[in-house]
Amino acid sequence: KNIAIDFSHTPDALAEDILNFIDNKSLQIPLIASHSNYREIMDAPRNLPKEIAKEIINRNGVIGLNFIRRFVGEKPTDFLRHIDYALSIGAEDSIVIGADYYGIGDMEFPTTSLPPRNGPTFQKDLDNSSCMPNFISLLESHYSTEIIEKITSKNALDYLQNQLKAFSLKS
Repeated sequence: KNIAIDFSHTPDALAEDILNFIDNKSLQIPLIASHSNYREIMDAPRNLPKEIAKEIINRNGVIGLNFIRRFVGEKPTDFLRHIDYALSIGAEDSIVIGADYYGIGDMEFPTTSLPPRNGPTFQKDLDNSSCMPNFISLLESHYSTEIIEKITSKNALDYLQNQLKAFSLKS
C-alpha cells in the first residue's frame, strides 16, 4: 500500500525484524523515523542506533529531529551534535524536523525506560513551534544555507514528493 513504516517507537529487535522482512519479501516500503535522534549522541532507547539510522538513510527515508530534552540533551548546542552526527553518517538528505510537540504542554512520560527527567520536557525557548526562528538562528551559527533549507523543509518535501510519485506509479 506504500504506507511508510515509522521507526520512532520501534525497539531495536523489531526494527531489525521489519528490515529483514522487507528485504526477504523484496518490498519497496518507505521508511521514516518521524521524531528520533541518535543514540550515539544521547543514550536513550528511543533514539536510533547507528545501524538502524543508516538503513533508513540508505533506503531514502527521513529522520525527524526530536526536540524533547530527554532525547536531544540539555543545551541548544546538543541539537548541533545530533545534526553533526547525522551528517557524518550520510544523512544530509534525510534530516528533517520532527519536534514532537504533542500539544498537551509539559507532561510526565508514562515509562521508566527513558533517561531521568529533571526539569521541563523541552529546553527553554525551544518548547513549541513558535521557537523555529530561534532554532534556525542556532542552525545558522553552524551550517550553510543549503543544509538549513534541507533540514527545515527541502528534505521533507522531497521525501513526500517521492512517495507521492511512487504511489501514483503503483496505482
